Amino acid sequence: MSMIKNAIDALETTHDIYRTCVELLSVFIEKNKSRLNGNTIANLLSARDSFNEYFDRNELSIEDIPGAMRNLLIFLTNIEKAISDIDKKASTAVSGGLDEIEKYVGMSIYKTRRLIEEFSPKDILENQESKLQNLKKVTNSIESKIEKLNDIIKKSSDEIQALSTTTDNHKLTIEKLSEFNEVRLNELEEIYKRRISDLDIQQKKVNETVGLIAGAAIMGKYEKNALAEREVANSLRRYAIGIMSGVIILMAYSFHQITTTDFDLKENVLRTILALFLSIPAAYLARESAKHRKQEYTHLQTALDLAAFSPYIESLPAETQHKLKEEMASRIFTARNFDYVTKESYPLNMQELIIAIMDKIPNREQQEEKNPSKT
Repeated sequence: MSMIKNAIDALETTHDIYRTCVELLSVFIEKNKSRLNGNTIANLLSARDSFNEYFDRNELSIEDIPGAMRNLLIFLTNIEKAISDIDKKASTAVSGGLDEIEKYVGMSIYKTRRLIEEFSPKDILENQESKLQNLKKVTNSIESKIEKLNDIIKKSSDEIQALSTTTDNHKLTIEKLSEFNEVRLNELEEIYKRRISDLDIQQKKVNETVGLIAGAAIMGKYEKNALAEREVANSLRRYAIGIMSGVIILMAYSFHQITTTDFDLKENVLRTILALFLSIPAAYLARESAKHRKQEYTHLQTALDLAAFSPYIESLPAETQHKLKEEMASRIFTARNFDYVTKESYPLNMQELIIAIMDKIPNREQQEEKNPSKT
């Protein structure tokens, strides 16, 4: 550290001496330019320029300091020689300042020689050797770090290469899996579509089967009801025919008795009244038989319609099928009017017959209303 400090001080001192000498020399030359000959000015400027190359640099190292000092000494010696070469006779003619320059140059020469003696080459060599040792240590440390960094870089490069290889393998595996999955997905999609299509077909078949079964069940129910109604109608008709046959036989016998000699009026009237009374249940049974016959025909027609409905609508458009189904449903399940049953469910009797006969006989008031002009 002291060596560097001394070197810096020596360099600053050299700079100061040089700058001061140049300033004094420049002022002296400027003032006495017309009085000095060209050789003297050339010698002074040559001495100045010989030293410029050392101080025009950006930096001066420690190794450059002895050379700078020696050049400064040469510069000062040349100035001293140039001053001594000035004609003594001409020295009185020049402006003042020559003695001052000569005195400062002499003092600077002395100081520069002391600096050269103190700043020995041995110190420079020791300093350079110390610097070389430090540089070697730094270089070795840097080389060691560089080797470690190279090892780390190599290891990292190997790891990166391994990772790159693994990544490439993974990419290939992923691509293969993607292709396999895509193929499998396409196959599954095709299977799914086929299954959906099969299910739709099966659903249609099931619907058709259920429709046929339901239609057959409903049709069978109507057929059974039609058969039951037929049996009832046939039974009632047979009963009515039997009673009517008895009435006819009774009336025929009564007419036969009229033609005989032993005719009994009272007995004949009683037989006639009995025949009239027997005609009432015969008429009722006949009417009820007609009702059940009508119900039989209705059930049978409904069964026939249901049997022919499904084959008929199968080839029609879906919209037309739905419309016809709605009409058929409203026809089958709509509530029906059974007022005619209540009106005609009572049996015939004598009172009804008498009232019906009296309604048919016009009375006097009705005749007067019809023929008002005759009155």
